[in-house]
Amino acid sequence: MEPRPHDPSLSESLQPLIELDKAVLVQKMEHAVHAASMLKSQGKRVLIFVRENATALPLNERMRASGLSSHQVATVWTEEECARIVYNFNDASHPADVVITTFATFKDLGLKFYGACL
Repeated sequence: MEPRPHDPSLSESLQPLIELDKAVLVQKMEHAVHAASMLKSQGKRVLIFVRENATALPLNERMRASGLSSHQVATVWTEEECARIVYNFNDASHPADVVITTFATFKDLGLKFYGACL
């Protein structure tokens, strides 16, 4: 199903909605960074699923900028690289704080988390 085209009789421009969408996404990322930091202070790790790889990259950058050990698992990487990140996250002695991924990545690669994210 394709998105419907813009109807100029309803609104002159989609730009206000696009800007609002970006602002909401930034707010959600800030909330995620804060929540991950709080959970880290409790000795917990965080697994974050986002809708698109395009969202995972800036979120990962924000996590790292805040001092968290964050890793992104994306379909654009090799299966071996993705498996290494997941393996490290599953290892309770590894210093990873956050893993960010999409549902599509795990469906395509068949990766599984065990124990560390319970």
